[in-house]
Amino acid sequence: MRIGHYKLKNNLFLAPMAGVTDRPFRGLCRRLGAGMAASEMVSSNSLLWGSEKNKRRADHAGEEEPRAVQIVGSDPALMQNEKLVAEILQAVVKSVDVPVTLKIRTGWDSANRNGPAIARIAEACGIQALAVHGRTRADTFQGEAEYDTIAAIKAAVNIPVIANGDITTPEKAAFVLQRTGVDGLMIGRAAQGNPWIFREISHFLATGEKLAPPPVTEVRDTLLAHLDTLYAFYGEFSGVRMARKHISWYSKGLRDGAAFRHRVNQVETCEAQVTMVREFFDLQEQAMAAPAHPAPAMYRDVQVSREAGSRERPAFVHPCTAEMAA
Repeated sequence: MRIGHYKLKNNLFLAPMAGVTDRPFRGLCRRLGAGMAASEMVSSNSLLWGSEKNKRRADHAGEEEPRAVQIVGSDPALMQNEKLVAEILQAVVKSVDVPVTLKIRTGWDSANRNGPAIARIAEACGIQALAVHGRTRADTFQGEAEYDTIAAIKAAVNIPVIANGDITTPEKAAFVLQRTGVDGLMIGRAAQGNPWIFREISHFLATGEKLAPPPVTEVRDTLLAHLDTLYAFYGEFSGVRMARKHISWYSKGLRDGAAFRHRVNQVETCEAQVTMVREFFDLQEQAMAAPAHPAPAMYRDVQVSREAGSRERPAFVHPCTAEMAA
């Protein structure tokens, strides 16, 4: 897949997410199969350019090319003003000598899905690729993504179109590609705590076969390496706090995960955080390696089916008798 003069290694993109897609996470996802990873949202307001947060979000030191920065404005109603959209896109394209891409939603609301019209404006203004989230602005992140409008947008333009929204599994990735005819896929929340999703999708699209999920030892080692890059990037105080959300995502669905997350969120140092993470995942490895000893029927774990499309590992409940409840 190409964007302008850049040839990407594949058609899988990490979606920009505020507070998530910093330089450490972008690098991790690219190593695990993402063809491109966009930065967090960098404000277009010049008054904020000198802030530490904005400078850190625009930090791409040491990253492989191509590097993508997402510029965010201040008007969430922009899709309602197609004339202003054209003026902004023309100004940006004329101001830089690198490919400019655009990320939009399918429209303002369900009655005004003007994504195809915006797409044609974008192409006419010189936009080199278009990412489309399969919800309207009014939807926020509620309900399910719809792909018919994305297919209509793809049919309306000749530039590459990238589909985004609810792509949570390799099978869903293949479905969205077939349903919409798009050129690429953008993964957002499904990559939180699961950067392996990019290699899993890539393998499935190439072979039709599913990769086994990473063993707990790989999850542990990947998380520990991720923590090191967070501490180096943010420093200890901010790094420990930024790491908490990632630790929660990596440990979600694992045995005793809730109690672990409560404890690990109390610590204030890198050393304590790393120690707790290592101990937790080592215990997971030991539990998986231990021989199974079935419990009496009244105490045996009952597996609860996870929701369709959920990445969370199956949960377990422990039945109890009235005497136990008392």
